[in-house]
Amino acid sequence: MAGKAGRAGRTGKLLIVSAMLLLPGTAAAQGQNWYLRPTRIDSLPERVVPDTAAGAPLDYDPGTCQPLFIDPRNGTRFVLQRDFMTGNGPIGDYAIEPPGRYGVSAQTLVRMDCAIGRPLGGVPK
Repeated sequence: MAGKAGRAGRTGKLLIVSAMLLLPGTAAAQGQNWYLRPTRIDSLPERVVPDTAAGAPLDYDPGTCQPLFIDPRNGTRFVLQRDFMTGNGPIGDYAIEPPGRYGVSAQTLVRMDCAIGRPLGGVPK
């Protein structure tokens, strides 16, 4: 009995160590700022739409982020830089074209709820 318990303990420790080694790689692949809460940017639109003129499909997979969104009010483009999955769905960080629109600096990306095209605020590049 003691042999089985010892093996189970070693297996559990091995799994924990493996997870600890893999997690930093996952975070790096998703972008180093995936965990940051976005800061409020009041001038962002309530919603944006997929930029279908650039070839984005209308029926894209809701489990992924669109590569391009557009603000229908003024034509501003939101270009995907990085994305990641959360328990609530896909989240993406987008650069704005033209730069500086909505008072967003060149060092800031707009975090977006990709499933519904809702800008959430700004995060560092």
